[in-house]
Amino acid sequence: MVLEITKKFTVKAPPALVWAFLIDPNKVARCLPGAAITGQLDEKTFIGTLSVKVGPVSASYKGMIVRLLTGPAFWIGLAAGVLLDRLLFRRPL
Repeated sequence: MVLEITKKFTVKAPPALVWAFLIDPNKVARCLPGAAITGQLDEKTFIGTLSVKVGPVSASYKGMIVRLLTGPAFWIGLAAGVLLDRLLFRRPL
């Protein structure tokens, strides 16, 4: 399953300050209801949880996100993540 979210908005802050925020998974997770960073494996790899609820259906996931590329000179970043349903995830991260 692929989920793509596209939204444009203006942030009234210096680009360097916004960039520092966006490349910090702990700060970004605090802006996402149900998301939490629970650990860090190395400087680019983070583990965490995500809980979502849509109407009467709710789900909890554990997963990992890896920063693959960050380029402050061009303000470009790329990350990949994997989430697994807690029922399927038998071994703790």
